[in-house]
Amino acid sequence: AEGPAIYTKKEIEDNIEKKFKAFTRLPCGQCGKAACKRFASSMPIVVKTMVDAFWCKECGRLLCEAHRDAHTCEKLEAMKEARAAMAPEKIRAQLEEEKRQKVAAEEAAKAPLREANKAADERRQRRYMIAE
Repeated sequence: AEGPAIYTKKEIEDNIEKKFKAFTRLPCGQCGKAACKRFASSMPIVVKTMVDAFWCKECGRLLCEAHRDAHTCEKLEAMKEARAAMAPEKIRAQLEEEKRQKVAAEEAAKAPLREANKAADERRQRRYMIAE
């Protein structure tokens, strides 16, 4: 027994697009029953938007209805154990670093929008200057 199958998001999306019927029969990573059986009557395009509802992005397993919420991921468990063994200061520093990275990523995502707004403001200013 080699254990449950692990999929990347791209593999799942490709299965949904190209082999939808086979996809609906793929086994649950926890119990082995058909994980996505309930999607058999849905359209692939709709199911593709719901990937996060039946796939664990931490470990890459497909999960059935029963195990979706009760799923315990080895990676998350290992992270919890590692944090339990860490000193509180180190945990605090790690959490702060994660928060900083998240804020930096959000700022990077907002930068193009900010540039577009700035350019629009400059065009408006030029328009007013020409009108005066």
